[in-house]
Amino acid sequence: MEIISLVDYSKDKKNILAQVKDIFFESAVRKEFTTDEDRNDYFKKWCGVYWDNYSCSFYLAMEDDHLVGYLSGCKKSLDSLSVLKMPGYAEFSDEFDNFPAHYHINCHHAKRGLGVGSKLDDHFCNVLRSEGIGGVFIITAPMSRPTSFYMKKGFNHSYTREIGSASLIFMGKRL
Repeated sequence: MEIISLVDYSKDKKNILAQVKDIFFESAVRKEFTTDEDRNDYFKKWCGVYWDNYSCSFYLAMEDDHLVGYLSGCKKSLDSLSVLKMPGYAEFSDEFDNFPAHYHINCHHAKRGLGVGSKLDDHFCNVLRSEGIGGVFIITAPMSRPTSFYMKKGFNHSYTREIGSASLIFMGKRL
């Protein structure tokens, strides 16, 4: 398996975007959409915004020419508040000085538990360390499937906040 930056990916980007979308929707909590526009807006809000605005922090886990997972991230979360419109994101901005970067990982269902996510995390954290960035965070729902993965990867600074009628957990890792 090879980890490639989207910026350095020189093959068919339309094809790789289609594979990203397949994995995204396979992993997404929401499965039903009333229209194609609704479905496209959902992708744009949660993943496409990284593809469009933070391609230097978008990494592809490739086996041959097949995408098996991806990491969409941002190295300066505070600077991205005007671009990222995700519910709950701004409510944790008081932590961005200690944990300036963040990311999301999604892997193909057949590759979960085989180290793809771990390799993506290791790669992005090494990039962050090399650039002097001292921390990274994720935001997820308490007791969600990937919470234990993040704990194993060293995200040991965590707390929950109530955002409207939902609970979200902030998990940070010092680098």
